[in-house]
Amino acid sequence: MKKAPVALLIAFAAALSCLSGCSEPPEEEETIPPYPVTVEGITVEVRPKAVASLSPELTQILLDLGYQNRIVGYSSQEEIPPPLPEPEPVVVEEPPWWKFWAEAPEPEPVGDPAPEQVGRIGTARDPDYEQIGRLKPEFIFTALPLPQAEHDKLEQVGIRLVVMPPPSTLEEVKERQLSVIRIMEGQLEADEVGLPLTDAIQSSLDYIRGQVPAEKKSFLYVSTLDPLVVTGDTYEGALLSLIGENLAQDGQDYTLDGEALAGLEPDVILYSAPLTREELAASPLFQEKAAVLEDRLLEVDGAALRIQTRDIAESLRDTAKKLYPSVDFDPPPPPVEEETSSEE
Repeated sequence: MKKAPVALLIAFAAALSCLSGCSEPPEEEETIPPYPVTVEGITVEVRPKAVASLSPELTQILLDLGYQNRIVGYSSQEEIPPPLPEPEPVVVEEPPWWKFWAEAPEPEPVGDPAPEQVGRIGTARDPDYEQIGRLKPEFIFTALPLPQAEHDKLEQVGIRLVVMPPPSTLEEVKERQLSVIRIMEGQLEADEVGLPLTDAIQSSLDYIRGQVPAEKKSFLYVSTLDPLVVTGDTYEGALLSLIGENLAQDGQDYTLDGEALAGLEPDVILYSAPLTREELAASPLFQEKAAVLEDRLLEVDGAALRIQTRDIAESLRDTAKKLYPSVDFDPPPPPVEEETSSEE
């Protein structure tokens, strides 16, 4: 009798083994490479080491996310923060007996070292191109586009312009933060760190909104007597609508028709610097409104309400406390984990 080939016997044995309970090998999870990423029409190939900003709001996002040591250029409208402490090097032990055959790796610093040069690069309306050329950022963040000719000049010397227009909704605020993380750290970091961050911001905002009484107070928010009124299509309007009814909701671009404004009677009037309570009370546009006559004027922090970092919940909470002083908007303390003791 002929003997079966060894290969055939092995295959037959493997088949019997699978019939008795083996399962298909699990599919490997697809890993997402951090780069390249495309943001605002720009493809970023590698992690940038040096960036600059012509927008104070975008600078604040970069600082808030911890990228200070990669910012080499700030706008002329803002102070340059002091450098961060030098990162501690990683201690690498020298190989003992084979040190003559294999060199020990050089200690690597934890995090990014402080940039050698930092300076101001003008504003989006008047950039300092000489200073930009000296500092050599790989990317420049700006809320306003530059003239196409200047944009092309920057591209020719390897500097990419990232234009992120001012947000008008909370979703745009969160997407702005994720876009910054994608550029600075890649898609993987945006998914693993950025999404939990924006989820935490949304959770805080939802908590504040949930504490607001069923009958929201109506308001007008005025910052100048032009008048500059916060309308529904603005970021501040979107934020404040979580805690009150904006009677200027239907206006556009901080502008409300004078006739429409005359017919509005808000529960409160919010105002912020540089406008003062006395100026508001003396204005023909507002002096006859019940909120003025009955002193229902509330000063708010306009700069805080424009902030677009993780602190937006705090700015909203501060305003909510002024609108509803009898309501507790502070979040409950985190639960304390009880220590479990095991009996021996």
